Amino acid sequence: MTDGETIRLHAEDRQMVNAPGVSKNLSIAATVVLTLLLFWAYWPVLVSLFRGWQSDDNYSVCQLVPFVAIYLVWRDRRTLRELGASPCWWGLGLIFLAMAPHAYGLLFLFESAERYSLVLIIAGLVLLVLGWRVFRRIFWILLFLLLMVPLPWRVHNMISDPMRNMAPKGVVFILQVFGDTVSQGANVILLNDNIQLDTEAGSWLRMLMPLIVVTAVMAFLVKRPP
Repeated sequence: MTDGETIRLHAEDRQMVNAPGVSKNLSIAATVVLTLLLFWAYWPVLVSLFRGWQSDDNYSVCQLVPFVAIYLVWRDRRTLRELGASPCWWGLGLIFLAMAPHAYGLLFLFESAERYSLVLIIAGLVLLVLGWRVFRRIFWILLFLLLMVPLPWRVHNMISDPMRNMAPKGVVFILQVFGDTVSQGANVILLNDNIQLDTEAGSWLRMLMPLIVVTAVMAFLVKRPP
């Protein structure tokens, strides 16, 4: 074997060794660039979502949902580490799919569509970067992120309007069963002639949303068969 052939073989060996490292670095760089672009595109949505949490007491609990989701992922970190990262290009399809409600929200000024598309974007990034096995493992946590989005106003009104009539009547009935003296006004229940209970519809929804979030978290933490 000539010296030229030996040099050529060594060069090919180095290329084969370095190729996986180069490919991995390119994948990381592409992921970082894509994440920054999506973060830039969704910045107005994030600002609007944060303002909604701060201004509407009905959905103030929703701002805890991302932190709880992070904790749930961290709690399962050992299993996720064993599964390993195996990028799946179907994640790009999910990201492009999320662009549809985002565009719809921009065109028709429907904020909820943009906010829900943010959850799809996060799911798409997880699938693209970490792969199908990790995505399947944390699928319910990704679904849990939907609770960070306040309900669309139409759905909000569909829930709050019946609660305005139904919930106070139920409370009055239960209190009367236990022998308490109860009288109901427009937005107030008077208990034993000196204790006032607010019956405004929003106050019931403020209790309902934390109950839903806590119930979902308990479903994750309590180890029971499906």
